[in-house]
Amino acid sequence: MSCIACIARSNRAVGSRNAGTRQRVSASYAKTAPSRIRTIGWKTTERSSAAIIAASATCESPGGSLPGPRAPWANGLALNVLLCSVLMLPPTPCSALSSEAGWGQRGPTGSPVENDPSVRAIPASDPSWTKPATASSGSFLHAAPLRLSWFPLLPEVHRGYSCAVTTVVVAEKPSVARDIADVLGATRPGKGALAGRGFVVTWAIGHLVGLAEPHEIDPRWRSWRPDRLPMIPERWPLRVLPEGKDQFQNIQRILQDRSVDRIVCATDAGREGELIFRYIYRLAGSDKPVARLWISSLTPDAIRDGFRRLRPASDFDPLADSAEARSRADWLVGMNLTRAYSLRIGGDDLYSVGRVQTPTLAMIVERDRTIRDFVPEKYFEVRARFGTEPDSYDGTWFDPKRKRGDDAPPPERLPADGLLAQQICERCLGGRGRVRSVDGAERSFPPPLLYDLTELQRHANRLYGLTAKDTLAAAQSLYEKHKLLSYPRTDSRHLSSDVATTLKGVVEAIAPRYDGLLAPGSGKTPLSRRFVDDAKVTDHHAIIPTGVSPEGKRLSADEARVFDLVCRRLLVK
Repeated sequence: MSCIACIARSNRAVGSRNAGTRQRVSASYAKTAPSRIRTIGWKTTERSSAAIIAASATCESPGGSLPGPRAPWANGLALNVLLCSVLMLPPTPCSALSSEAGWGQRGPTGSPVENDPSVRAIPASDPSWTKPATASSGSFLHAAPLRLSWFPLLPEVHRGYSCAVTTVVVAEKPSVARDIADVLGATRPGKGALAGRGFVVTWAIGHLVGLAEPHEIDPRWRSWRPDRLPMIPERWPLRVLPEGKDQFQNIQRILQDRSVDRIVCATDAGREGELIFRYIYRLAGSDKPVARLWISSLTPDAIRDGFRRLRPASDFDPLADSAEARSRADWLVGMNLTRAYSLRIGGDDLYSVGRVQTPTLAMIVERDRTIRDFVPEKYFEVRARFGTEPDSYDGTWFDPKRKRGDDAPPPERLPADGLLAQQICERCLGGRGRVRSVDGAERSFPPPLLYDLTELQRHANRLYGLTAKDTLAAAQSLYEKHKLLSYPRTDSRHLSSDVATTLKGVVEAIAPRYDGLLAPGSGKTPLSRRFVDDAKVTDHHAIIPTGVSPEGKRLSADEARVFDLVCRRLLVK
């Protein structure tokens, strides 16, 4: 018997048995790494064992695909089918997919990859994998769930699973892709991707795809004429941005590969990250089921936990709709008003208008005009030192009849001629002051809330003079490069209840930097509802340390300052 090679869909049913005939064996080798074998059934003949062993000893890599060595479990599959054929056992459909590192969760207890998120058995009822209804709509709707599990040496009979799938993980940046690939074991480099252990990890480089230019939507819009405004498209085609053409072609080639059965969206967990993936997925013409990786830090533990908790892509349809609405609003405002203003003013200059750009520029211009039109005014203040050292203090004279207001000058400010100031000085010099009354009250202030990005930028500017851009760059580096901070682009100042339970380990990791400054019970006492509120956590929780020890990390001055601020803000709770 010769082994019949074919490409079989992973959810194809096992063929029916005919009387007196065993089912046949079909084995194929994936076009993308890692190598794999799909089995549908088998048929016994005198030469079946030799054919199966010969099939397991080779690994084809068709042209244009990612190369990969023969899977080390191929001999195990051959042995499995060989034993079945020799013992004349009934046909056994695949119940799981093997891993290059060892058996999966359905394999023997204590196997090398047991409890590894990349070795995740998903039953047929798991809703984590959803499939878009149409490529044009861009909406991700529930479809038939993907069925998969892992392949032990001698698989049990389980018709609820099929085998041999390749998962593509799409990250937003190369650095994030490398972090994810290291955790999944996808360490074999390819063209625009890393592969291994059933995963192909590829990446965008920010925005690779955007909305088409006006003339690409309607040729009549190529000319700038007032009678062609406003431009309101009936459809919104996409185009590859020039700077991302090569990498988009790599991603498209991978997503369209027939051996790919599912996709994990691992772009940044936010509105823009969702839009980046949805545009790539739509323009690539893929129809594979998609799950969402939603994590707030890039530590190996966080990535593993994220793959254990993959969510259906349809959960994020409202977020994607919001992102696409923002993208289309930018197009409508920018394209139409830029042409309108440029045509109205005339000349050869282009007057760029943007939904965010123009209001921001207006604020800057208004502030600049206020500074330019400011006229300095002279005034006097009378300040005196009372008492003798070390109990002396400084005081400023003020008029008790005047109240502070926006229009009125402050009560301590005196006319520029200096006459009143001189009179006050003459009355006070050489005199003796008497304390009429002392009022005091104790007040308690709650600890400040944790940082979101805006508050962190304000505080870093107030203390260290860092610009908002400098603070964001430092926080982003602490998140991506050093793995010391959670996701920085957050607008929440609270923690979710599940994140709050991990703070003990976080405090233990950063405590050595603040030896002798921590209050007893730090990290052990649960935080109050002032800081932990699931209802106030949207896409991401507040910025906190990740629990990775900073010892041995080579941080820049700005990174060290930002990290110190975040640590202190957490420890003061």
